[in-house]
Amino acid sequence: MLKRAILPCLIFGLSVTSTASADWFFQPKAGFEIRNVEFESGNLQGSASIPSMILGFSVVNSGGYYFDLDFSSGNSEVSDFYPEDDYIERFDVTLSAGYSLGDGLTVFGGINSTDTQIENQKGQVNQPVDYQIIAEGPFLGLAKTFSVDKSSSITASIAAGMMTGKYESTDIELDPLDGEGDSIGYSASVSYTKRIEKTTISAGIKNQSYTYSDMTTYQDNSALPDASDEMTSFFVKAAYTF
Repeated sequence: MLKRAILPCLIFGLSVTSTASADWFFQPKAGFEIRNVEFESGNLQGSASIPSMILGFSVVNSGGYYFDLDFSSGNSEVSDFYPEDDYIERFDVTLSAGYSLGDGLTVFGGINSTDTQIENQKGQVNQPVDYQIIAEGPFLGLAKTFSVDKSSSITASIAAGMMTGKYESTDIELDPLDGEGDSIGYSASVSYTKRIEKTTISAGIKNQSYTYSDMTTYQDNSALPDASDEMTSFFVKAAYTF
């Protein structure tokens, strides 16, 4: 789904470039975040606090357009899933584009893809060898920026997403083995931004929550309990404008 979403964004970007005479700026960025993750599906559940690195870039147009690509990955220990804490890894990709409406308002949309991998690295008996959760889908949102002074601002945003969630385990003796469902969920964030010449530093908090309903198995489409996924992250990022 992520690959399918890139094409319309590129087409949109080319059309904007060809019709607008405003300047374009490139902003590579890097950062760090702590992602507190909780998930549940039937009798399976887990939680983790995952330190993660953030890499990405933005392309900004002085006429009010922007394009943004973020990668985030990290690993830690998952609790409550196995009898003992064990390994978890999470990888996120977010592709988005937006346009400034004026008065600090920005409308934006894009696609988000997450991949959570849990592994039984301790060799715990009668437990899944590994377990993978994948969620992806488009989102649409609105942001409002409030100026604090000439070099700093506070931005609040909210978005709704239409996600498809999948989970599966390679251990075929365990039940449930796998499932798939859809969710309409939300994400909200608040961040503080400080600009120092060409460098921009941002820090904030983000929360996102999805409940996947109409869950079915791959094998025979039999019904499964709803699955939920919630994440709260604390982040800091730095970007430089060329």
